[in-house]
Amino acid sequence: MRYILILIFPILLLNAGLINGIAIKINGTHIITLYDIDKRVQESKLTRQQAIDLLINEKLMFIEIEKNEITVLDEEVEDYIDNLSAKNNISKEQFIIEVKKQKDIEKFKDDIKTEIKKYKLIGVLSQKEISKPSEEELKIYYNNNIKRYAIGNSMRVYPFEKVKQSIYATILKEKESKFLKNYFYKLRITTDIQMIR
Repeated sequence: MRYILILIFPILLLNAGLINGIAIKINGTHIITLYDIDKRVQESKLTRQQAIDLLINEKLMFIEIEKNEITVLDEEVEDYIDNLSAKNNISKEQFIIEVKKQKDIEKFKDDIKTEIKKYKLIGVLSQKEISKPSEEELKIYYNNNIKRYAIGNSMRVYPFEKVKQSIYATILKEKESKFLKNYFYKLRITTDIQMIR
């Protein structure tokens, strides 16, 4: 029995190393482990390749956040939580109680901090590259998507002026998304990404 354990123990150690082994290196210093990939596949119900692509893009995003020295103050996180609680029509205290039922509050705040950093990065990267939607673009979008602005089940629609701000935000978000997709595509081409396992 003792000899069997002696033989099995090194095999278990080797497998443990593979489970959390380095799968990808980005610029030689940032790593993605096999565990990271497997965890993302399980959590997000993605294919392995989709999980890898997503993790690489996230690492590239964090590299860009570091490079641009983007920071978030605790006050910004608290303001974000204030806005979330207001949108849900509950007090901040009640909102935090609800969050604590589902996850650790510090993890929740870290997630918010990450989202704010991403939003700030988008602002920094796209500031010069993305044009603001023109009045003509807004009207074209409204006319092409008129069914979205129907009032209930009736044939009537909200007037353009009532939904103009919403359309503006939608178009701007689409432009940002397209810009970021292209930006990170180009960044991936120029970045040293080594697939190890």
